[in-house]
Amino acid sequence: MLSVYLVSRLELSLWRLNPKFLNNTRFHTRDLLFFNRVPKVGSESLIALMYRLGEKNDFQVERAPFSKPVGVFWTAERQKQEAKRIFDLQEQPAFAYVEHMNFMNFRPFHHPQPIYINLVRDPVERVISWFYYKRTPWNSVKMFEITGKFQNRSHYVKNFEQCVLTHDFECRYDYGLHFKDDTADHKRQSLFFCGHSPLCEPFNTPAAIAKAKQNVERDYSVVGSWEDVNVTLTVLEHYIPRFFKGVTDLYYEPEVGLAFKKMNTNHWKPKISERIKRIMRANFTQEYDFYHFVKQRLYRQYFAIKKDMELPLEYLDAAQLNNTPKAERDFIFYNRLEKTGSQSMTRLINNLGKRNGFETFRNVIRPWRPITDDKDEELDLVEQMSELPEPGAYVEHANYVNFTEHDMPRPIYINMVRDPIQKVISAYYYQRHPLIFAQSLMRNPKKRMQSKQFFDTSFNDCVRQRIPPYCVFDSHNPFNGDWRRFSLHLCGNKEICTHFNSETTTQLAKMNIEREYSVVGSWEDTNVTLAVLEAYIPRFFTKARQVYYNKTEKFTINNVSHDTHLDEDVEAYLRASFSFEIELYQFIKQRLYKQYIAVHKDEFSP
Repeated sequence: MLSVYLVSRLELSLWRLNPKFLNNTRFHTRDLLFFNRVPKVGSESLIALMYRLGEKNDFQVERAPFSKPVGVFWTAERQKQEAKRIFDLQEQPAFAYVEHMNFMNFRPFHHPQPIYINLVRDPVERVISWFYYKRTPWNSVKMFEITGKFQNRSHYVKNFEQCVLTHDFECRYDYGLHFKDDTADHKRQSLFFCGHSPLCEPFNTPAAIAKAKQNVERDYSVVGSWEDVNVTLTVLEHYIPRFFKGVTDLYYEPEVGLAFKKMNTNHWKPKISERIKRIMRANFTQEYDFYHFVKQRLYRQYFAIKKDMELPLEYLDAAQLNNTPKAERDFIFYNRLEKTGSQSMTRLINNLGKRNGFETFRNVIRPWRPITDDKDEELDLVEQMSELPEPGAYVEHANYVNFTEHDMPRPIYINMVRDPIQKVISAYYYQRHPLIFAQSLMRNPKKRMQSKQFFDTSFNDCVRQRIPPYCVFDSHNPFNGDWRRFSLHLCGNKEICTHFNSETTTQLAKMNIEREYSVVGSWEDTNVTLAVLEAYIPRFFTKARQVYYNKTEKFTINNVSHDTHLDEDVEAYLRASFSFEIELYQFIKQRLYKQYIAVHKDEFSP
């Protein structure tokens, strides 16, 4: 998460960061991009993007064949031959080449240094991914085509956790391990940045890491990560525009963008316990040092072009944080999230409408609806809203809708959020309240009556027992009766938005918030939220604080008393299960605070 890499202003004066000094692209004299890709970091997705960008930005893309062995330890003569071969492949003025190989310095061979890029990934997650990738049917078939043989059955059924615990030859992660003492499992992520020198070979050693860091600082234009997709795409586009101009729009292009596709996904990979990962991390200390170094560098590059992220007051500009001017209608669309205090906000909007001269509309409650709308249903909603008079506000539990895609004027988007775990706890007890359950039976006669155990089981016990479907919070559980998909309302109606706790869903939601939403607030920060609504959407929210605080009890509705305490083991499970949902929540809160500070700078000035 972004907050992991934030440092104090004393350590890193963001307003003094200059992109020019963090960009190695400026030193290159030839438009040759070299992606010496690390295995199992999501390189196939970036390659697919590069091919599309090649057509758009007019450059040639070549990649090494699958059959070519990974170049991990070449002599100087072999490196010289490979450098010449790569340069000889270039037929167009701009050329991108991709291959699994260690960093190679082209200067000693009297060639200009290419524009180096790469990707990294959490070291332990990457090794686990490789272990199961090489056991997939498709990889096994490809290897058979090259070697003419399959592995024996024991290879394909080997269990990773047992492999680690028994110190199997394939799962050794000992300090200083050499190639002859281990299998080709690509445990050394740093090797691809260190090079072909003998000092790069020993596993998890300071000398190899120091050399890798030196090469990254001196020669790599960008080393990104799909763990930070928006940051990576922004940095690539800004620092290497000849090749990556338009990459963000291309990645998120509706329906056909790579954000909506999973490449090289391995459904054969099981979930590995945190206990095993902790054991492994203890042996990957230097590899993690390098990984965090690369991520910090990526964020420095990003902050240099997005200086206001750190909130230096002189750089915060309310105009840049306000999407209200983008609206093409004087009309609010509040596609409210469940269990975030949306009834209170709806009542406040209705009261403000009487005072500020606009009408509030709500949808008819349906007994049941799917978690996403299809294109026709989405179009019906857009057309119905477009027929409502201005100024006005429309409130419905609905997912984000792009009005521009339907050739309709864009409304003013708003929403409210809440801590994702507290939101689910609230939903759990809300649905078990006798009155609420009775009302839901009346709306939906086909709904079955529940047992006494359903109503009496505490949330902690339900989660601890993993009672399906209500208390199983893994990505494969389609259940959404508790509205656990926090990101869904902000992502949209695309299939990928239905994925629970998904990185891609989270990034799409972030993009929509940044581009479309005027305000996403929270009753956890009532004063901040009301102040931001007043400042950024004054036509509708003028005097919002006065109206709210005149009769606060009037807006405190739909509350169901319940136990909010979480046992330690339950909380740990939920925080792991909701990691990306929590990341989105924190992103939204940071944006809200920035909006507030931007219009209250005087209060924060020394």
